Amino acid sequence: MFAGMAVSPMSTRDPAKRLASVFADADVRIVIVRDGDEALKVGELTNAKVFTVEALFRAQQRSATATIAVKADDASHVFFTSGSTGRPKGCVASHAALLSYCEAKNIAHEIDGTSVVYCASSHMFDPHFTDFCSAIVAGCTLTSASREVTFARLGDALRVSSATHCLTTPILLSSVREIPSLKYLRLVALGGETMSKSLAQAWLDAGVRVANTYGVTECVAYQTFCEIKQASNDDLRTLGDPLPGNTFIFAADPGDDPTLTAKAGELAELWIGGRQVGNGYLNRPELTSARFKNNLYRTGDIVKVSSDGQHILVGRRDDQVKISGQRVELGEVEDAIRRTCSAFTREVKCVLASTTKQLIAYCTGSFTDVDTVVTAAMRYAVAREIPQHMVPSMFVFLDELPMTSTGKVSRADLSRREVDVREQGCAIKFGEFGADLARIWSDELGVDVTHGDADFTANGGDSLRALRVVQRVKALIIKEDVDAGGGTFGEALGAFAPIELLQRSRLNDYARFIRGSVEDWPSRYATDSDADEAEATLSDIDIGLHVLIRASAAGHVSLVKLLVDAGVSVDPNSRSTPLHVACANARVECVRALLDSGASVNALGTSRRTPLIFAVSSPMCTSELVKILLGRGAAIGAVDEDKQTVLHAAARVGAASSVIGTLLDAQSTSSAKGKASKKALMLHVNALDVWGRTALHWASVNGHRNACKSLLERDVDASIKDVNGETARDIAERRALCSAQERPRGGRPSTWGDIANLLGGSGATKHLKASLA
Repeated sequence: MFAGMAVSPMSTRDPAKRLASVFADADVRIVIVRDGDEALKVGELTNAKVFTVEALFRAQQRSATATIAVKADDASHVFFTSGSTGRPKGCVASHAALLSYCEAKNIAHEIDGTSVVYCASSHMFDPHFTDFCSAIVAGCTLTSASREVTFARLGDALRVSSATHCLTTPILLSSVREIPSLKYLRLVALGGETMSKSLAQAWLDAGVRVANTYGVTECVAYQTFCEIKQASNDDLRTLGDPLPGNTFIFAADPGDDPTLTAKAGELAELWIGGRQVGNGYLNRPELTSARFKNNLYRTGDIVKVSSDGQHILVGRRDDQVKISGQRVELGEVEDAIRRTCSAFTREVKCVLASTTKQLIAYCTGSFTDVDTVVTAAMRYAVAREIPQHMVPSMFVFLDELPMTSTGKVSRADLSRREVDVREQGCAIKFGEFGADLARIWSDELGVDVTHGDADFTANGGDSLRALRVVQRVKALIIKEDVDAGGGTFGEALGAFAPIELLQRSRLNDYARFIRGSVEDWPSRYATDSDADEAEATLSDIDIGLHVLIRASAAGHVSLVKLLVDAGVSVDPNSRSTPLHVACANARVECVRALLDSGASVNALGTSRRTPLIFAVSSPMCTSELVKILLGRGAAIGAVDEDKQTVLHAAARVGAASSVIGTLLDAQSTSSAKGKASKKALMLHVNALDVWGRTALHWASVNGHRNACKSLLERDVDASIKDVNGETARDIAERRALCSAQERPRGGRPSTWGDIANLLGGSGATKHLKASLA
């Protein structure tokens, strides 16, 4: 900025498509990043020069160019905000507007050379930049920390830095517990969203001044200051007084003419004028002319005008909402959903739920109701298009969207609806730790968490609740000690960062991640039976892969295609691939889609089992599925680590005769093409596993008479004995005679008596005679 260039803060965490669009729109010339990894990512998106911070500090050569004199109207910075058309809009501010805000803020907040300002906002949020600039203007001390530390330990950061002033959001300030220890703090100013009375009163009781601020990025950060004196009596939606240099105009309904002002008691649209009004939207002349008129900016915010000047902010005229203090255009979110999910959605309408304040996308299309797998897949795909805070918490499918009397979709109706999240109902894993985690979730979410598939975000979890959960989980695992390791703030960031919970929003997934990420596991949890499920590599888990596996298991072929198109690998380096899972659940269309996308038909999963072995291991397997896999090159002769063939697997579950027939026909065809003898075919049919058993043995063991019959019709050798010296008939006769406790649950003696008879048994025993009579 001091070199005469406009600053435009961005985040490499944003989707690549969005970054590339912004780079092109802003005609970026220089990009400064933190490290080499970010440099590589940015370098693929723009032809601009890319420098790391370290490289700039290392540089010995200094520019000999004279100090550049900027003009008051020159652009100082550009912040890109959500756009209703799906294209982010760049809000351009001038040096004059920026300087006016800095001076006005310092006056209102009483910041001088003795102050210590803690910058608590994300660098993507314009108050971060303006906190920095206003501190320079005041000649005071500016302190800050990484976003992770600020988010997880704001109270410690304020205390250690001896901060006197902090401008932040209510959601972040509410995470501070140690208010009395902040003896240097004079003022906390809150903006971005309405604060609660209890939050304001807690700080007032500690002797800290509390102020409410309001502002739009188009007019540089904030334009008002309203000090709260008594939280119980003051309306915390009050705009307050305009900062010096700003003027407010309350345009009467419909709000498009600022020369017609509203009367006391009426609703009006707020227009802002004065020295902080920006230069418009970057490369958006039509949008600029619609919102900027005669050095006035039309905010779109609706205000109830008061005769005493205590004007109340009541809402928006358009489809813009605020989430975690950041503006979100619902139209941009809806556009991202249409771009990514058009294959199975027809209509899309996003709303902010009136009770939970969650962003929910209501859709019509291929699905019904709300399903955690559908939500997880759509969230993953949409997050490739827009920043994380703009991604809906849930996607709810309706038969039709509610309409108003004028024929428009009723957002008001949708916002009032209560969504019943449908969980899959699997058990909570990881023993006592899993139970403790479920209890914490229940406390913070206000719902009973009783299943391992409980979804944090779908049940109302947001960034604040995530922060509270991880703080409590950390207290369970690690004894808090600010002075012992972890840096100045006693941090154990990484595994205990809130983002890790938000990215792994199912209970069992998050429990597995924590279990695999903590080396010094507490002794009271050491005997948890599910400990072997945790892997050290889970901190690098591909969330998309996990969702793809869930979609493959559920048979959602449209979601499988969606995730593959979003870049999820169909052949990951893991124990079981999505194809294995689709085969195990007999999801024929998902199998086709995964194979069409390049999935390896002979990939080795758990126990070295191929997708074909997974498929025939399911009682739901069909001959159609077997033919698809064989047609794509599945190895008919594959064996697992126990030397079991596809026939062993099929016989163990009592596969349909058509499945067994398809396998044997394929083997016969393969042998004929290879000019193999009948002996070679028989060797396959009678292959022995590590227990010396054939497929017929296993069909007999598990009481599958039809499977035994199918194998006998293919000339299987019933005389082969296993390592215990038993034939298939011996096993059947033993099972028929044994006690109920020794047979599979629900198995009747007659089941094995029939098999023994089929295999040529004499029926000489008392039980066999009785069952065969």
